[in-house]
Amino acid sequence: MFAPAVAYRYRERMSLGRMLVIAGLALGGVLYLFAVNRASVQGYRMNEIEKYVEEVRLQNQNKELELASQQSLPYIQSQLTNKPFVSVKNVTYIESAAPRVALK
Repeated sequence: MFAPAVAYRYRERMSLGRMLVIAGLALGGVLYLFAVNRASVQGYRMNEIEKYVEEVRLQNQNKELELASQQSLPYIQSQLTNKPFVSVKNVTYIESAAPRVALK
């Protein structure tokens, strides 16, 4: 049906087209692998950051509990017994003659 020269050119174009399709598919596959790898690395980093945030949150809660316990009256009184302080027995309050201390 085709002349031999035309048939050769047709086959040459078809093989070039096939090669371009195969190269395009290979390039697409490589780009897909890079995208999947990048997404998995970002997911791993996000997981590590979430673990770190949770660890810091727990440390913060522990520090808040420690601070609250150290600000409690029993803790302060127990610390005062170890220091050279003297407790006050008779407290006298000074009353001001004027009801206001500072004027506006």
